[in-house]
Amino acid sequence: MTVWTGISAGFVVRGEIFQGRTHPEMGDILMKQHSDDLFAGSCPSHGPCLEGLASGTAIEKRYMKADLLAEHNYIWEIETYYLAQALMNYYVILSPEKMILGGGVMKRVKLYTMIRKQFMKLLNDYMGR
Repeated sequence: MTVWTGISAGFVVRGEIFQGRTHPEMGDILMKQHSDDLFAGSCPSHGPCLEGLASGTAIEKRYMKADLLAEHNYIWEIETYYLAQALMNYYVILSPEKMILGGGVMKRVKLYTMIRKQFMKLLNDYMGR
């Protein structure tokens, strides 16, 4: 999954990229909105979908100032909540061996640990982790 201005993801099966009727839109899944997040979402089609809540574009529109991003950990806790929620959904639906994250937003190295912790919390020992 690439978390950049938008959110894109793919699914590889036996070395081949899965292709359905159209390309997968794994960034457009609907999210349970964080209780502290009143942002309506930036996606013109779905509002508060994953991309509308967690993409770099959504972060920029929600917080307006880049200098806020470094200072306030709650911003990254909300971001983590959405990304972990998406990964948990992909995990229980697709049962992948690996999930790989990258992109500009993921350059904040602390997000990986935060996402893993939130993912495990949401998974709640379902499917034996």
